[in-house]
Amino acid sequence: MSNARKLADNLPTEGQLGARSFIINGGMEISQRGISSTSSGYVSLDRWYVNQSGASTTFSQETNSNPSETGGLQKYARLNVSSSSDYCHIRQPIEDVTTVPAGTVTLSFYAKGTAPAGGLYTYGNQHFGSGGSSDVDWTPVLITSTLTSDWVRYTAQITVPSLDGKTVGAGSYFLLDIGQHSNNASTAFDLNITGVMLEEGSQASPFEHEPTSVTLAKAQRYFYKMTNNKTSWLYAVTTSHGSGLRRRSIHLPVTMRTTPTATISITHTGGTSGVDGGVWIGPDSVGVYVNSINAETDYAYTSALTADAEL
Repeated sequence: MSNARKLADNLPTEGQLGARSFIINGGMEISQRGISSTSSGYVSLDRWYVNQSGASTTFSQETNSNPSETGGLQKYARLNVSSSSDYCHIRQPIEDVTTVPAGTVTLSFYAKGTAPAGGLYTYGNQHFGSGGSSDVDWTPVLITSTLTSDWVRYTAQITVPSLDGKTVGAGSYFLLDIGQHSNNASTAFDLNITGVMLEEGSQASPFEHEPTSVTLAKAQRYFYKMTNNKTSWLYAVTTSHGSGLRRRSIHLPVTMRTTPTATISITHTGGTSGVDGGVWIGPDSVGVYVNSINAETDYAYTSALTADAEL
């Protein structure tokens, strides 16, 4: 009797077996900024940007009551468009334009709802960063002309242009858009989507599940939010001027893509009405300080912090 183990029939037999997808948060489970927004930009689900382009949208994280319909995924994103416009879509910039190689890559996802005027497209460009070559658009692909009320897994093959002769600068990325293309009809549509994968080659593989902690760490490379239930006290230090300086370095959970833009809220109480404070920022930590007149009675803590290093 052979001791050889049978290869599981749900695994690919060639190519990369892990970390196949270039997309972060394709299962729509991480939403540090909040679960719903009517604004454009990075407003809700991590790594997903809403491009309104004159449309009126609500972008939200939703819970699937029947995850068996989406390969076990419990969360999905909803782009509800009450009045559309051309190029209304969600997008994800994939860091470093060279990450997505020239040739064929395959996009796949679950979707339901109603399609935009002209159909649901994927499109985007190669952005070569500061000091790099000019952007290169890749050929748009019509994914489907209609969506239904049932979850369906869609696939599309994208042809990535060659990088030969291109200069890559700082902050480069490969841009993936999903939504309405060049059609200025204002017709409403409702895109519900999850399980987004973008992988090298012409075949779509099953959605690559990973621990939530892994997805969160990937997302925190670009955005980190410390909420009010994670206060950080500022400790007193006596200065030669006789006043008190309270300061604290907050170490970020992961090294961010670049030095972030930080926004911080400091709660300060005690025997002084005036507070002179500031922050110093790096890709690994954020420092805060407060100058206090009376170091014995004053105290302060950071009640909220965001650090943004998105592309």
